[in-house]
Amino acid sequence: MGTMNKIVKYLNQHIAGDVYGSAYTLEAYATDKSLMAMKPQAVIMPKNTHDIRKVVRFCYQLAEKNVKIGLTLRGCGNDKTGAAIGKGIVLDTSAYMNEILEIDPKQRLVRVQPGITVGELNRALSLYNLWLPCTPAYTQHTIGGMIANNLGNDMGGDYGKISNFVEKAEVVLSNGDVIQTGKHARREVNRKKGQQTFEGEIYRGLTGLLDDKDKIIEEFLADDDVDNTGYESIADVRNRDGAVDLLPLLCASQGTLGIISEVILSVDFASGQPTLAVIKVPNNDVARDVIDAVTPLEPSKFNLYAAEIFEDVALTGKTFATLGDLKPGEVVLTLAFYNTKARTRGKKLKQLAKICDKMNLTVTISDSKNYAQLAGMFGVIGNYLNQAPTKVPVVDGAYIPINILGEYFTAIEGLGKKLNLRMPVYGSVLNDIFNIRPSFDLDSVSGRQLIYKLLKDYTKLVDTLGGNITGGAPEGRFKSAVTRATVNEQLLDMYGQIKTIFDPKNVLNPGVKADTDIKELIENMRLKYNEPIIHE
Repeated sequence: MGTMNKIVKYLNQHIAGDVYGSAYTLEAYATDKSLMAMKPQAVIMPKNTHDIRKVVRFCYQLAEKNVKIGLTLRGCGNDKTGAAIGKGIVLDTSAYMNEILEIDPKQRLVRVQPGITVGELNRALSLYNLWLPCTPAYTQHTIGGMIANNLGNDMGGDYGKISNFVEKAEVVLSNGDVIQTGKHARREVNRKKGQQTFEGEIYRGLTGLLDDKDKIIEEFLADDDVDNTGYESIADVRNRDGAVDLLPLLCASQGTLGIISEVILSVDFASGQPTLAVIKVPNNDVARDVIDAVTPLEPSKFNLYAAEIFEDVALTGKTFATLGDLKPGEVVLTLAFYNTKARTRGKKLKQLAKICDKMNLTVTISDSKNYAQLAGMFGVIGNYLNQAPTKVPVVDGAYIPINILGEYFTAIEGLGKKLNLRMPVYGSVLNDIFNIRPSFDLDSVSGRQLIYKLLKDYTKLVDTLGGNITGGAPEGRFKSAVTRATVNEQLLDMYGQIKTIFDPKNVLNPGVKADTDIKELIENMRLKYNEPIIHE
C-alpha cells in the first residue's frame, strides 16, 4: 500500500467526513475555472471544524518531519486563477459544511458555514426580506470562496466587496489551532501577545511587522486603489488607536493564511424590482462623457459593454430590439436604480433623460412591456461567453480607474491588433472593474504561448496606465507569474513575512500568491477548457 493510500485510510479512521483517493475523484478535482490543471493526492470532505483541525494538524506535523503535503481549500471550484487546485490534499467544504447555523433578522446578521453558496443563502434570507447583495454571477460561489477571493458585485454605494459584510470568523490556523477574529482593543492585543500559543506568536509577529513596516505601508498601500495582489489589506489590520483585527488579511488571502470554518455576515434588506435604463452611444469617447455626467445620479448598477458582445450574441438569434442595428465601435451602457423612494427615483430618471437629450442620445427606461428585454441585457455576458469558440479567463477583473478609461480603450485596441485578438471590453463603471475574454487555440503550442504573451503584455499595459489586473480578484497561481513584476520589492518582502507568520511550514495552499515559475505555469496549463456552462 502506497504512502498516500495509508494516509487516506488513516484520516478516514479519524475524521467524521470522507477521504477519497480514487483516480476518478482526483481527476474531478484537478481543475477549477482557471486554465490550469493539478491533480491532488487526496480529496477530503470535512463535516465540521473538528475535521478541518484534524487534517490541518496532521499536515503540520508531517511538515515538521519534512514531509510536505499542502492543503488547498475548495468550495465549488469557481476560482479563475488556479487557487482551488493543488498537488497535495484538497479540502472540499461544499459537500457537508454548507449549513445556515443562525439568522438574526432584527440585527440583520447570519451565521453560516463556508460551503454554503450565495444562492442558497439568499433563498433562505428572502423569507425574512433580507439578502446578501451579490451579482447573479456569484450565486453558485460558496461564501468561503467569496471571502477567500474578496469577490463583490457590480453594485455601487455601500455594497462592493464581500469584506464589507464579514463581521467575525472562526479560523483554523496552519497548526490546527482555532481562533475567533474580531476587532481587539490595544489592551486585548497586548494580552494576546503575551500568550504562549500560536495565536500569540501571530499577534507578536504581526504587530512587530506593522511597527517595522509602517512607513512602507503608508507610502505604498495608503490609497484607494483596488488591488488584491499579495496581502495589501495589511493596511487595514491596525487602527490608529492600536486596535487590531486579523480579518482583513483573510479576505483575498485565497486560503494561504488560515481556513475559515464559520463566519458571521451582516446582510441588508432585500431590494425590490429596480428601474432599468439602457443608453447606446457611438464610441468610447462619448461613453466616457456619459459616465461622467450620469455617475452623480448614483445608479445602483452601471455597466459597460462593447457593441461586439451584442453582435456575437445576435449570431445565435438572441437580439435586443431596443438597441436596433449596432455599428462597430458603439458602446452599450446599462443602468439600474434600486432602494430609493419612488419620488427620488423619478427625479433621477428625469435627470438621466435630460442628460441624454442634451448629448443627443436616446435612453430607454424600463416599463411593464420592455422590462424583461432590458433585464436580459444585464445577463448578456453569460450568453456571450458560452458561445464557441471558448473565451477563456486569462485577464478577468482588471482595475481601471475611470479617469483613464479613454486611454485604456485606445491601448486595448492597439494590443488587440498587435496580438491579432478580438478583445471587446465589458465591466462595471461603479467598481472600475473591466474584463476582456479573447479566444485561444489551446491545442497548439503557439496558442498557449499567446496566452502567456497576452497575460504579460496586458499586465504591463494596465500597470502603465495606473491600474492593475487583480482588482476583481487576487492573483492565485496563474496571474502571480506576472503580477510580482509590478509590485515594489519591499512590499513583496513584507508579503513573504506575513505568509511566514501565519504559515511557517507552508502548509496552506503552497504555490498560491507566490512567485510562480513560468515553466511550471505552462506545464500545468490545460489543453482543453471544457467547462459545461459559464455563469457570469
